[in-house]
Amino acid sequence: MSKILSTDELRRHINNFIKRLNDILNQNIKLSNIFFKEGFDSSPEGTYIFTNERGYNFLYTEKGKIRKHEITEEISLIAYWVMEDIIFNIALQYATNNREDGKDFRRKLFAREKEIWKMLNQEGYNKKCLEIDNILKKNPYRD
Repeated sequence: MSKILSTDELRRHINNFIKRLNDILNQNIKLSNIFFKEGFDSSPEGTYIFTNERGYNFLYTEKGKIRKHEITEEISLIAYWVMEDIIFNIALQYATNNREDGKDFRRKLFAREKEIWKMLNQEGYNKKCLEIDNILKKNPYRD
């Protein structure tokens, strides 16, 4: 097992991915709802990324409650979770703006997610492709 980074070191690591994503997409991604500190039930809505004695924490609060809390000791996994959230929102906006009548909305969404991941990180791209394949096995496109 490798050394667990502090919250500040983790923030810098993730910011490197965000800088690369900004360059790839030629835009300035705002992280207004991502906080690099510990989150609690009463914390403002958003995503909290922090390190503690258990490892790297990915916590999401909504309506005054913790809705999701994942912990890992793998730096690549916590970075994936954060970037997945950001990339999903970018792809969702793209799919919404480019919706085609009669076509399953997820076609544009999944294609854009995969396109961005492929440019950003091969490991993340492979993981996203597997996730999408599993989704489509259970719930195929409906055009």
